[in-house]
Amino acid sequence: MLRLGSLALLLCSTLLAAPTAHAAADPQRTDPRHTAHRAARAEAALDKVTSLLDDGLDSTLGTDSGELTLALRDLALLRSALPPAQQREASTYLSRPTANPNRCPDASCYTTKSVRRMCSKTVCVHYVTKADDAVNGVPRRNRDGDHRPDYVEKVLATMTRVHQRYVDAGYRRPMSDGTRGGDGRSDIYLAQIGNQGLYGYCTTDASSLPRHGATWAYCVLDNDYSHREFPRHTSTQNMQVTAAHEYFHAVQFGYDIGADAWFMEATATWAEDEVFDAVNDNTGYLPYGPMGKPGLPLDTFRGGYWYGAWIFFRHLTEHFPQAQAGLPILVRTMWRNADAATATAPALYATAAIEAALADKGTDLRTQLLRMAADNLHPRRWYDEGRLYPATRLNGSTTLSPTQPRKALGFAEDHLTSASYRFEPSHTGPRWHLSLSLDLAPVERGSAALVRVLLETGGVRTTVVELTDAGDYTGSFDFGAGAVKAVEVTVVNGSARYNCEVGTKWTCNGRPLDQDQHQSVVAEAQRV
Repeated sequence: MLRLGSLALLLCSTLLAAPTAHAAADPQRTDPRHTAHRAARAEAALDKVTSLLDDGLDSTLGTDSGELTLALRDLALLRSALPPAQQREASTYLSRPTANPNRCPDASCYTTKSVRRMCSKTVCVHYVTKADDAVNGVPRRNRDGDHRPDYVEKVLATMTRVHQRYVDAGYRRPMSDGTRGGDGRSDIYLAQIGNQGLYGYCTTDASSLPRHGATWAYCVLDNDYSHREFPRHTSTQNMQVTAAHEYFHAVQFGYDIGADAWFMEATATWAEDEVFDAVNDNTGYLPYGPMGKPGLPLDTFRGGYWYGAWIFFRHLTEHFPQAQAGLPILVRTMWRNADAATATAPALYATAAIEAALADKGTDLRTQLLRMAADNLHPRRWYDEGRLYPATRLNGSTTLSPTQPRKALGFAEDHLTSASYRFEPSHTGPRWHLSLSLDLAPVERGSAALVRVLLETGGVRTTVVELTDAGDYTGSFDFGAGAVKAVEVTVVNGSARYNCEVGTKWTCNGRPLDQDQHQSVVAEAQRV
């Protein structure tokens, strides 16, 4: 059960200068400056969607091309701020393939005569048939005349399985769209989108949306996931992880379509690997997230980072593995905390929703970010599938000797980032220790530190150091040659304090309050 007293104290200390929940109404909505800013954001959202759908998506990992589901989400939320002509243009991008056949590729155009659908009790897959009985332009027979497995049936079975997995795990069913797809079941459309670098997307064609609240979604998947367009895995594997990822967005829309973008993408990327664990497609994003770029904030929404941030949620759920229907419940708890579907829902921003879930586990975001950052240096040791993960590079490594026994380091950290340093002994004999002096930013501004002694035997000793309120610490650790291989020090700025709703892409559209915090670490090898 949530400990309200400890949660209130935690939120007060970590989010002191910002609201933790979405405002019921925007008091600035009649301010001309706010109206102009919203209109500019709406035009930027339309330009983004246009570039992704009409100009083609650069599918190279780590580009700043964005992700179509969230780009369409932004357009749906901001459409009303556009001039009438641009609103009509936006509506064409948000409409279903069946409602807008002029925008579909030649191989998968939806017309009144060609569209078909196949349904289970919970999901309907819409597709196109041609005179040669092709499905979305893909013949049922290959060049050798052999029967090709019915792709539509495969997609339907997969989507039904994904839907039921999320429902059995306690997530809310995606909202019904009434009869827009024929009835209230979830709608999946097959189209040739792989030639645009797209795996799939979900969006909504709701005509009016609140800034925060629940709505329905429909999804579009590629019509075959051919190896030519998607070379990394098999066609079935690519379809599976895309189905699990995108349908989790449909689930998220049922909690809050306006939730923080990084939180939506990171947890969807986490979910795909939980449902289809053997595919491991999301490991390809790790170099672009906190494993590869620990100096970027956890809630960064650019450069593909948001996909790689799934590792934060994997780290959490490996340490708090309690599950329902095979899915760890911790992430579900976070989404229940972020729920904005009703007037009485918690409606917490992402970091506050995470903090609330972790408070019930007796911990907090700062501590878990710290532990993840330290574990990422040696993923094979600390993760179940760590053999697949790239180790985070150290910010620096120093060998200390009797002639050069001291190293002083100074560096700056933005919010929700980490830095790690390694010290190795070169002296002989066991009678040495390593004296550490930390002069960090005040704890109120997010500072935390962990020291890990790596033994020659392969063992480790881990200490989360106790800082003073001012961010200081002095202590000593074993450093004897022949016994100690190295000592690693990880420092984080775990601040989650923001000035919210100022139009950024950080959490709560806010401006972080604790950027560029100066940190100092001094290490000295001393003979006992």
